[in-house]
Amino acid sequence: MAKIAATVVAVAAAIPSGGTSLLAVGLGSIGAGAAFAAVGVSLTTGAAILGITAAAAGVALSAGGAVGTGGGTQTDWSADPRAPIPIRFGRTGGAGQIVYRKGSGDPDKNQYQTLTTVLSGAGPIDAIESSYADKKALAFAGTAALAPFAGWLWEARQLGLCPEPAALDTGAGVKPGWTPAHKLSSLAAVQTTLRYDSKGKGTFMTEPGMLWVTRNVRCYDPRKDSTYPGGAGPQRWYDQATWAFSKNPYVVGLTWAIGWKANGVRVAGVGIHIRNIDVARYVEAASIADFNGWTCGGEVSTGDDKWQVLKSILQAGGGEPIKDGATLSCMINAPRVPIATITRNDICGEITAPKTQPRRDRVNGIIPTFRSEAHFWEVIPGEVVRDATMLAKDGDERTKEVPYGLVQVEGSDDVSQTVELAGYDLENAREAGPITMSLKLRWLGFKAGDCVAIDGEVRGLAGKHMILLKRSLDPATAMVPMTMRTEDPTKHARVFARTGTLPPVPGVDRPDVPGDYSLPPGVTRGAYRISSRSAVTLTSTATTITIGAFDGVLDDGSQVAFPAGAIEGLAAGTIYLAFRSRSTGAYRADVSPALDAMADSDVILIGTMSTPKEDGSYPAPSDPPPGWGGGGGEYEPVLRPEN
Repeated sequence: MAKIAATVVAVAAAIPSGGTSLLAVGLGSIGAGAAFAAVGVSLTTGAAILGITAAAAGVALSAGGAVGTGGGTQTDWSADPRAPIPIRFGRTGGAGQIVYRKGSGDPDKNQYQTLTTVLSGAGPIDAIESSYADKKALAFAGTAALAPFAGWLWEARQLGLCPEPAALDTGAGVKPGWTPAHKLSSLAAVQTTLRYDSKGKGTFMTEPGMLWVTRNVRCYDPRKDSTYPGGAGPQRWYDQATWAFSKNPYVVGLTWAIGWKANGVRVAGVGIHIRNIDVARYVEAASIADFNGWTCGGEVSTGDDKWQVLKSILQAGGGEPIKDGATLSCMINAPRVPIATITRNDICGEITAPKTQPRRDRVNGIIPTFRSEAHFWEVIPGEVVRDATMLAKDGDERTKEVPYGLVQVEGSDDVSQTVELAGYDLENAREAGPITMSLKLRWLGFKAGDCVAIDGEVRGLAGKHMILLKRSLDPATAMVPMTMRTEDPTKHARVFARTGTLPPVPGVDRPDVPGDYSLPPGVTRGAYRISSRSAVTLTSTATTITIGAFDGVLDDGSQVAFPAGAIEGLAAGTIYLAFRSRSTGAYRADVSPALDAMADSDVILIGTMSTPKEDGSYPAPSDPPPGWGGGGGEYEPVLRPEN
């Protein structure tokens, strides 16, 4: 027995180093399809052999413990060129890491500041959906922001191709030290240029809080790989160009284990060869997660502990990673049918079977924390998920907060995933364990995550279902020590019967444009005015004011193109204020002083214009003021004594 164990341990030890072994078939000598066939053999007949090393590498599953991924606050726009590279999963929003920040010198007179921000490594990502400045969505024409940030903000984007065809360039301002060689290949990034003008009303007082919503890393899904048994599609585990965007926790977790490369060098993830991963377990869990609607999303970094990141990814899918000897596997919370029964004849020695878990772990309420798009991608606490039956049995409230670091509520108020995950953690905290017993050698082939039943002749555990947590081998006695916990098959219905609601979103009014921050509290602005404009012709008849096309800059700094138009149905001999609606683009004229219109922030004041009387004269003053190239005129009315 010892001789066999020593041989197998040596075989298993060769796999992580890439050495050739009975289970490490090189892809250079066989095709990709044959490689998966070989993996299928090694994962079925060879899994039991690899399990001999599980005594040193086995994992005990926790009941909903907190998983931290570090990396700071995702929504903070931080500046540290030496910080680890952020890696984004799924669809999420965040501010990114500033790697370049310079103000412009001559000839710009330091009006411009340019910042280059890395959003995610392991590119190319799938898409940069939208940009926000101070929580206001931005729209662009090319790299230039449109109103209300027109003339104040420019942005250039890249998804992280390798190599990128060109370096980012907003086309505005001078960028000291930024050259065409600064391509940031394989990094999803944006370059933002901000303008400051001490004489402008719409100017930025400081950098706005920037945030970008992105669809992130592309992942390998064996179900979309026709060389994987049962798969169908073009994806290949060794060709990142075939991978696709995914929010499935087990697809993302499998890809994290494989890792992402740029120019043949791993830039993110663990770097485990596919032959050392129990792909079948990840495929099974991925299908269950899809059925349950469980997704993952958020941000980690290349500086985070890789095992903790993997735990956090799979936690979003209601599961855990498992080190099964030299193989990486996983387990998901789901209804299971026992695949074998442990009888009295299988048990060697004593059984250690606690009736329950420690009191501090037997909570009856969990407060889940997660990221919410409605709360602008901040981490928020949800409602308490509490079990009334557990509470009645305990006699008092026992509540703990569980962070679900890569769980998000996107778009709507559907919090079912967080409620279900918290429900499983509540139920698992009530399962009895850890239960240990030594079994005969035939049980060596079973793996962590398998479900078994206990025969009715085993007192205290008769008829119980068990989930195997850890399996090892005692070479001296040829026994197989097993660690397990009870599994209540009725808990799954209770988990999915629970419901919850998203906490309310605080209502905070934010200014539309940077210059509005200078308004006193509680004061709203009125009509927009034109601070400068191109040449324009404004004429009038007794019943009509005609406006020629022109371009103007408003008092908030935004640029507006005014089309030609006419305002009809007016009264002769009347002083009007001409306006254009910002929302509809329609022109209108209100009788001076037009107090209601001047208090309306939807309109832009074009100018004051009078219509002629029947005798051709104009009201106060009698002669048309110069400068408009036609009758009537723009002026501030002067009330003469005789009027």
